[in-house]
Amino acid sequence: MIWQAPHMFWLLLALPALVLIWRRAGRRLPWRVVGLRLMILTLLIGALANPVRQQADTPVTGPLLVIYDQSDSLTPAGQAAIRAEAEAIATAAGPQTRLLAFGANVVAGNERMPDGAGSDLAHALRTARQLLPSGGRVILIGDGHNTGGDVLAEAQRAAAAGIRVDVRFIAPPATPEITVTRLDVPALVRSGEPFDITVTTTYQPIDDPTPIAADLRIWVDEQLLGEESVVIPPGQYQFTITHTAEQPGLLSLRTEIIPTGNDTFAANNVAAATALVMPPPRLLLVEGSRENGAVLGAALTQAGMEVERVSVSAVPVALNRLAMYDGIVLVDVSANQLSFEQMMSLREVVRSEGKGLTVIGG
Repeated sequence: MIWQAPHMFWLLLALPALVLIWRRAGRRLPWRVVGLRLMILTLLIGALANPVRQQADTPVTGPLLVIYDQSDSLTPAGQAAIRAEAEAIATAAGPQTRLLAFGANVVAGNERMPDGAGSDLAHALRTARQLLPSGGRVILIGDGHNTGGDVLAEAQRAAAAGIRVDVRFIAPPATPEITVTRLDVPALVRSGEPFDITVTTTYQPIDDPTPIAADLRIWVDEQLLGEESVVIPPGQYQFTITHTAEQPGLLSLRTEIIPTGNDTFAANNVAAATALVMPPPRLLLVEGSRENGAVLGAALTQAGMEVERVSVSAVPVALNRLAMYDGIVLVDVSANQLSFEQMMSLREVVRSEGKGLTVIGG
């Protein structure tokens, strides 16, 4: 019997205090009642400690499968160590033992290598369960990292199928590693509007905490935007570059870190992101008197907006026409200059379509 929450037994120290409280409260309870209450509280505390009964290992009969990790995250030295461990177990167990190597997929024997781009433990256990329809034993050897499905669910299915799963953990050797963890850009930007491109890196040295030099490259739509020599300190660090999108559409961005020092995996030095570039804001500038909005219109145009100047009589009544604009600006427009239909359309396009409305003068 083991207790998964033994700290709960500290609550037993409160039982004598409860007895004193009952006696000082003037309630002279029979000792038999007090003892019964204390026993109930003790059992409740024992239940909170979460007891688990250990079962003795029973010998498993049937075939033996040894499945071992050969993903790229282990490095060649780690792969060789796990492969040697698996072969030693198979040799000791006898000629009927089968070997399965796994990464992103599963391959049989030790002559082929799996796809090292991932470490799908769930897929490996599922394959082992399919190869042992009548039960048996599986020995899983790896570093514990999983990039696939639900490992616990697959292990439970294997146990239900009469398959015992034993795990041997082998820690991979420590290696220096630089990773581009994120490439962040705004999801939506305006054409002609500058925005930030943020590159997040993580550097894990072995012993020497000295920053490492690297080249940072950024591509926009597969064209090199720029290259910069940077210094990456240990831990997480961010680099920010400002860019201006010119053409509306989908913008594809990619970044790469090329370290000048030691790095184990080059595949995780790349990250990508996309941003939707919208055309410049389109404004409808309504003039109450001719040329009243000339100065404001010129200023808005210089700020990168598309401005259409019209008289009050040209204000559309149809909502679909007003919805073509991102905002409406009324310059020196009085209420009696607008028709009732125009007022209702302006109110509705703001309330229902979320368009902007600015009134100047009037």
